Amino acid sequence: MKEKDLEEMKQKYGFTLHPSVFNGKPIKYVSKEEYEEKIHKIWNQMFEVA
Repeated sequence: MKEKDLEEMKQKYGFTLHPSVFNGKPIKYVSKEEYEEKIHKIWNQMFEVA
């Protein structure tokens, strides 16, 4: 994933993910789609209404 893509995700969601979310795989080797899928899932868990 490129630096500009990471910045885009940070702007969209307000936070970024640590490489541990991807089993220690460096963020630069994570696809934009894979990253967005994970961050969207975490975003939904944080703001899910019970």
